[in-house]
Amino acid sequence: MKTQLWSMAKLVVVLCLISCASAGAAWQNDARSIIAGSGVKGGFVVHVSCGDGELTAGLRVNDSYVVQGLDTESASVAKAREL
Repeated sequence: MKTQLWSMAKLVVVLCLISCASAGAAWQNDARSIIAGSGVKGGFVVHVSCGDGELTAGLRVNDSYVVQGLDTESASVAKAREL
């Protein structure tokens, strides 16, 4: 359980450090790198300042992840909801 919590905490830290301003398909590589680097095999992911939601959507690599994006910009939230 502690290992799982530590892995989830690492993923949260990684997500807080990344930029959501990735252009084009670069977010797909970013999402794969984040998930692979975290060592997390599933769980709840919160993407803070998710922007348009493209990277956020990419973080749900399979059904073992529940991913939520948060942003303060209403236009970004509206765009993310279209995905």
